Amino acid sequence: MPTRYSGSSEHAMNFGLHLIPQEITVDELIRTWKWADSAGFDWIDVSDHFYEAPMIRGGDAPCFEALTGMAALACHTTNCRVGVVVLGMNYRHPAVVANALCTIDHLSGGRLEIGLGAGWHEAEYRAYGIPFRPIKERLDILEEGIQSLQPDVSASERGKRVARLLDQDR
Repeated sequence: MPTRYSGSSEHAMNFGLHLIPQEITVDELIRTWKWADSAGFDWIDVSDHFYEAPMIRGGDAPCFEALTGMAALACHTTNCRVGVVVLGMNYRHPAVVANALCTIDHLSGGRLEIGLGAGWHEAEYRAYGIPFRPIKERLDILEEGIQSLQPDVSASERGKRVARLLDQDR
């Protein structure tokens, strides 16, 4: 179990495991997740990349996707918080992200924590045919995505809010 350092009883330090799911097998991931979960880590997260980063093998190394990775992580752990440091809002439609995150939160029993970002890895966007918009547009989509993740926003409203930002691709 990780040792907690505390300068006082009010401020304990938390420990987590940031495991980039690339150049690793699913069995190795599950074994590592279960070990960290039983060893007392507070959280485990994955990264949101579609291929290896940094590019060691030219993008050909195995790399698992973040949303499905978090779902698997949620199903193979019981104690740790489950998450991603930064989920690129521009990689996926925000309404679909909202549904996926809701599912992962249920699978984890409420242990989901995520960071959201506007995305930066232009080569990754281009490799997958995802438009790499100017930073202002990516930040606008991030803002709309964050608003659409609010629990009182319906799926149809999520779609309408984001559609006007994505219309320029049609």
